[in-house]
Amino acid sequence: MKILSWNINGLRTLKRPLKETLDSFNADIICFQETKVSRSLLEEELAIVEGYSSYYSFPRWQSGYSGVATYCRDSCQPERAEEGLSGLITGQNCHDDSLGFNGNFKEFTSQELMLLDAEGRAVVTSHEVQCNKKVEKLVIINVYCPRADPEKPERADFKLRFYYLLQKRAEKLVQNGFHVIIVGDLNTAHKPIDHCDPGDEVEFSLRPDRLWLSSFLGECSPNEDNNKEHDITFIDTFRHFNKSHTEAFTCWMTSTGARQTNYGTRLDYILCNRNFISHVMSSIILPEIKGSDHCPIAIELRCDPVASRRCPSLCTKYWLEFVGKQQKLSLFLRQPVQVTAQITDFQPVNSYIPKRRANSHSETVSKKKQNVQKISQKSITSFFVPQTSTLQTTIPSKQGILDSVDNSTNSNLNIFTTIDHHYSSKNSASSCYSNPHMLFSHTACVSDDEKSVNIIPSGSSETSMICSHDAESDCNSDGNLSSQSSTKSFSLKCENITKNFLQKSTYCVLEETDEQYQNPSFTLNTTKNNQCQEYHINNQMEKQKQLWKSVLCGPQPPPLCKGHKEPCVLKTVKKQGPNNGRQFFTCAHPEGRAENPEAKCNHFQWVNPPKVKGKR
Repeated sequence: MKILSWNINGLRTLKRPLKETLDSFNADIICFQETKVSRSLLEEELAIVEGYSSYYSFPRWQSGYSGVATYCRDSCQPERAEEGLSGLITGQNCHDDSLGFNGNFKEFTSQELMLLDAEGRAVVTSHEVQCNKKVEKLVIINVYCPRADPEKPERADFKLRFYYLLQKRAEKLVQNGFHVIIVGDLNTAHKPIDHCDPGDEVEFSLRPDRLWLSSFLGECSPNEDNNKEHDITFIDTFRHFNKSHTEAFTCWMTSTGARQTNYGTRLDYILCNRNFISHVMSSIILPEIKGSDHCPIAIELRCDPVASRRCPSLCTKYWLEFVGKQQKLSLFLRQPVQVTAQITDFQPVNSYIPKRRANSHSETVSKKKQNVQKISQKSITSFFVPQTSTLQTTIPSKQGILDSVDNSTNSNLNIFTTIDHHYSSKNSASSCYSNPHMLFSHTACVSDDEKSVNIIPSGSSETSMICSHDAESDCNSDGNLSSQSSTKSFSLKCENITKNFLQKSTYCVLEETDEQYQNPSFTLNTTKNNQCQEYHINNQMEKQKQLWKSVLCGPQPPPLCKGHKEPCVLKTVKKQGPNNGRQFFTCAHPEGRAENPEAKCNHFQWVNPPKVKGKR
């Protein structure tokens, strides 16, 4: 039988599915601490896992804080389960799952007991195990003890009261004939060997939480009489098998990268009562398993689990939100998903739909498709197009610029325009655009009787540019277009807009002939002008880039640390006080022992040193 414990630092932060994680441990009982999940946010994938039964304890006052969970294989299904150490929470819900402890102690008031259990720090499960062909009762206490915050003195008292309640509950269970195993994060490094930087050993051992742990394990504290008799109730299983093992840590600071140099503390324990230590085969630490600031710990027992016939009522599979009898409030607050039906052409099966009905249906669909108008977003430049005077010019048509006006028309109308700000035309019909955005949107009209194309810039009511149709285009003998008579409007898209359109101050649409396009000197001059303008644009952009670099110079490079001569890292003071929010440089190496050359050196430098006031 194998029992594993791990401070997971957030159950929802697991990178793999929970079932895959549980199976990888190959353990019968898995105890998680610091799950950081409340019941309202617990997902079914975490609460109900195939092959396991789970038991949770949640904080009552604060969400995303504390919390423990115990997962048991079906082969190790518990007989009873309780939430909390006092037994009051489970006693109020189901008296049948009580382990014979109702919290009636003179040292605690009922209000204090409820406060100690309100943070979701303990789950108690009772099992039957077969040891040496004898069935024994074994209780697993999965616990996450409070942390003594130096800035909150009242939390130190709360921690000691929680320890005292844990001790009373465990001793009571042993007196009632149970074997007890306490697993979890006790938030205390017991001895100097369990700490990376203990300092003075005498002062280290005099802290109240360490004094309690020494007393709980039946060891003499430095200020007590060595001849005093102690009732050794519980034993640290890891130190029982590894008395002198150094640097055996289970917790590291992730902010300083201390895990790389194994600069941490041993805060996680598996304790058992003295009479049960003979059934423990081994107790190990698993630092190779990552995913949290803690690593798992585990023990193996010379016992075989005996599964119970039914799960206790605390099991998550009995919760109403997971059995379909009650829905979560969050389901009613979700926005309904709107499904938009899309009309598509399809041919119904004739064996199920009559032919007349199928034809009418397809006609209806085709009519609906014709009525659907595609709404496209306008370009922002269309709102800045001014109204201009009429532009009219006659330009021979070329191939491939205008699409066909109608499906029945096979002729192609083509427009050729040449833009040059150095060219001056004698034709009074040519005019200049003072705004380049006018080229972005036009409307063209084809008239049968005039054999021309009217191009109306957007925003204009009566301006047009008439482009004559090519003599070689498809026309009738009378000179009319072969298309059916009707004036159609369509959109002329400007696909290629070069840098010349954006930099010129005036844009002239001029009348050009085929000889001009075929003249090599005309093409050469245009290419040279484009190259000059491109060089001018790049030169201006480079000047602006250098100007902005001089204004926004960016942060200065970090200094080099004294120990390794490598760039430092920038950090910010988050602790409340006069230096809160200030930035400083420190060594980028992970924290470690001073004799370790790969560890962090003592380099420290403020970004903005405090000003020294001059003497008056």
